[in-house]
Amino acid sequence: IRDKLVTRVQTCALPIYLKAGKAKMRKISPQEFLNESDPLHIGKGDRRIIDSFKKHIEHGDTLGPLKLYEGGHQDGRHRANAAKALGVKKVPVVDYRKEHGGAVIDAALDVVSKLRR
Repeated sequence: IRDKLVTRVQTCALPIYLKAGKAKMRKISPQEFLNESDPLHIGKGDRRIIDSFKKHIEHGDTLGPLKLYEGGHQDGRHRANAAKALGVKKVPVVDYRKEHGGAVIDAALDVVSKLRR
């Protein structure tokens, strides 16, 4: 439940995080993102997801930025693999990790405290 709540807060408050310096938007290669993420052990289901993202990218669809969180969590490994397979040079990544200027929980608490005022 906590992870779902944090994800909802992150999605709704992304512009606030970026403006407040609680997250950093970076453009890095798909391989750099994958190097900073937990390994994705690609099975049949994963391959279908990656292939679907490849079709979206080839059609010029905009996909959301990839995300890196504290504790080694991430969102976007399938998209990164699709982008890498297609030779995409750089992908947008929102980095919430403290060592990169972001702190999801700190930012969420800031947002909630501002809403209560």
